[in-house]
Amino acid sequence: MMIVPIYAKVSFDTTKNKPALGLVAKIDGKAIDFSYATIGEYFIGENDKIVTIIVLYVKSEIRHSLMGGKVALKLFKAVKQIAKKEKVKRMLTHVISGANISLTDRFFRKIGAKTLGGNYAFKL
Repeated sequence: MMIVPIYAKVSFDTTKNKPALGLVAKIDGKAIDFSYATIGEYFIGENDKIVTIIVLYVKSEIRHSLMGGKVALKLFKAVKQIAKKEKVKRMLTHVISGANISLTDRFFRKIGAKTLGGNYAFKL
């Protein structure tokens, strides 16, 4: 398995450009997993960099297998390693899929995440 980093600059508003990090996990040249994260300051803090993982996706064919777990873990560790090099103090992720939330919760707790608030959605 190979993790391929892709750096990009993405503008989220007119006042600030945030660096973004894209990673793709490949087996035999085929993408099976990807991650997209932003690196920057938290909107209520100053001088403390954080990484926000926007997407951590594993193909549905392997998602609930041992291979799927290994791929997700390897990708998460790659984001974490890059975050440490960037002197990031905290990583956040927002779980919004709603599918198999107990498995997602178990995965993140096993790798050391603590819950922080919750997600709410409004239909417009």
